[in-house]
Amino acid sequence: LVLFVFGIHEAAWGATAVGSPLPADRAGRYDAVVDQELRHWATTIAAHPGGLTERSLRTAAACVSLLSPTEQHLAEVLTRVDLAERTGDAPTEIAKALAVLLRAPDGRLRLLPEPVADHLILTVFPADPDLYAACVASVPAAGTDGAGTDGAGTGVAGTAPAVLLCDNLTRAGTQPDTDPATAGGGQARPARAAVDLGIAALRDRPELWPAGFAVALRRGGPLVPGLELLADRDPTPLPLRRLAERIPLGHVALRNLALVAAERTRPMVPDPDADQDQLVATAIELTRLGTRLAAIGRRDDAVVPVRDAVELYRRLAATDPGAFGSALAQALATLGTRLAETGRRQEGLAAVGEAVERYRELVTDDGAVRSGLAAALNRLGLVLAQAGQRTGARTVATEVVDEYRLLAATDPGAFGPELAQALATLGTRLAETGDGAGALAANAEAVQLYRALVDSDPVAHLAELAAAVNNVGVLLADAGRADEALAASTEAVELYRRLAGADPAHRPELAGALSNVGMLLADADRAAEALVAGVEAVDMYRALVGSDPVTYLADLAAAVNNVG
Repeated sequence: LVLFVFGIHEAAWGATAVGSPLPADRAGRYDAVVDQELRHWATTIAAHPGGLTERSLRTAAACVSLLSPTEQHLAEVLTRVDLAERTGDAPTEIAKALAVLLRAPDGRLRLLPEPVADHLILTVFPADPDLYAACVASVPAAGTDGAGTDGAGTGVAGTAPAVLLCDNLTRAGTQPDTDPATAGGGQARPARAAVDLGIAALRDRPELWPAGFAVALRRGGPLVPGLELLADRDPTPLPLRRLAERIPLGHVALRNLALVAAERTRPMVPDPDADQDQLVATAIELTRLGTRLAAIGRRDDAVVPVRDAVELYRRLAATDPGAFGSALAQALATLGTRLAETGRRQEGLAAVGEAVERYRELVTDDGAVRSGLAAALNRLGLVLAQAGQRTGARTVATEVVDEYRLLAATDPGAFGPELAQALATLGTRLAETGDGAGALAANAEAVQLYRALVDSDPVAHLAELAAAVNNVGVLLADAGRADEALAASTEAVELYRRLAGADPAHRPELAGALSNVGMLLADADRAAEALVAGVEAVDMYRALVGSDPVTYLADLAAAVNNVG
C-alpha cells in the first residue's frame, strides 16, 4: 500500500472526516493527509498485539522518506533513537509492519507520493534533531557499498544509502520556501528547512561529501551551502583542486563552491626555468579561475589571473609556436573580454585584436583554428559595439557569419547553432546602423535555423528561437508590415509562455513580448484584445518589481502607460 495522489486524498477528506474541513494552508493540508494515512496504517496493522501508535508510525514514515531504507536499516535507526522507550513500540515490529505497506520492487521502503514524503522530511526532522542525527549517522560513508560510480568522478554509487539520503533531501528542498523573510519575489528556492538539514548532515558527517557533491552536481539544491561551508574549513575534507577541475564552467548552483576551490588552490606563477607541463597546467588553472571570478561579478579580480595566463602562453608560444600559438590567441581573446567587462575597452580591443591577428596567421583547413578565429572575431565585435564603434562592429559581425557558414557547411551539427547566433547578432548590428531590411533578413534566416534546431533539441534552443522570432516581429513593425509583425509577436508570446512555464527566469521576456503584442493590437484597432495583453504584461511586471524594482520599474511604467 502507498499513499494515494494528494488530490485524491483531498477529495476523500470530505467523505471520511465529516465536520472537519480541509485546512486552507498547504502545510496544514499535508498534515491532515498524513494524519489520515497514519490512522489507515494503524487500522491495517491492528492485528499486531497492542497495535502501533501514530507517533511511532509518523517517526518511522519520516525515516523512510529521508532514507529509502531496507527493513533492517529502518529497524536500526529506530533502535538508535530508543523508539521503544519513546512510544512503547518495538523498532523491529514497526519496520516489519511498514515493510508490508511500503516495500518497493527493489526491496527498499519508499513513501509515495513524493510531495507527502517531502512534507514529512521538512516538518518532522527540524522538530526532532536527535532523530535526524540518528538517520544521518546510520548511513555508511559514501562509496563504501562496493557498487558502481555515478559518473561524476566521486566514486559514489547512485543507489548508495548516502546518495539516496542526499537525493531525497534535495527533492524535498524543491518545495517552495514560504518564509517571507527568505522567499523573495515569489521565486522558488531550496526550502530553508532543507538547507539547514543539509548543513547539519555535512557538518556532522563530512565524509558524506562525495554523495552530497554528486547530487548537487546533478541537481543543485539544499546541499550546496553545506558543501560551501566544508570548502571554507581549514583544513577542509574536500579535494579542492579536483573540484575546481570537475565543476563545469557555467554551473550556476555550484559556481561559488567552484570559486572557493579555485581560489584556495590558486597556483603561483612558475619560475622562468619551469618545465613545459608546469607552465601549461598553471595557465589552464589561472584561466579557469578568471572565468570563475567573472561569473560572480568580480570583474576586476578576474583580469589578473587571465593576464598571468597570457604571459605563460607567450613563453610557451615563443619556444613552440605551432603547439601553443592557438592557445595564446584564445587566452588573448579571453583577456580582451575580461578587460572590456571592467570598462577598459581600449585595452580590451588591443588584446582581442591581437588574438584575431594571431588566429589569422594560423588559419588553414584546421576547423579548430578556424572556429577559434570565428569566436575571437565574435568577441571583437562585442567589444567594438560596447565601445560605440557600430560600423566596425557591423563589419566584424559580417565576417563572423562568413566564418561560421564555412564551418557549418562541413559540420552543421557542431556549428549550426553558432551560425544562427551569429546571424542574430548581425541583425542587431545592422539595425543599429540603420539597415532595417538587412537586419530583418539576417534575423529571418536565424529563425529558420533555430526552428530546425528546436525540432531536434527544443530544450537547448527554444529560448534562442523565441528571441529571434521576437526580433523579427519588432523589425516587421518598424517596416510597417503590421499584420506580419503581429503574427510573429504573437508566436513570440506563445514561445515565451512555454519557457516561463518551465522556468520563471523567462517571465521578463514574456512580459516584454506581451507588451509588444498589446501595442500591435491597439494599432490594429483591436482594443479589447490589446487590453487583455497589456494588463497581463502589467501584472507580470508588478510581480517582477516586487523582487527587483531597480531593473523592472521602468518597464512597469511603460506597460502601464501602454494600457492607459
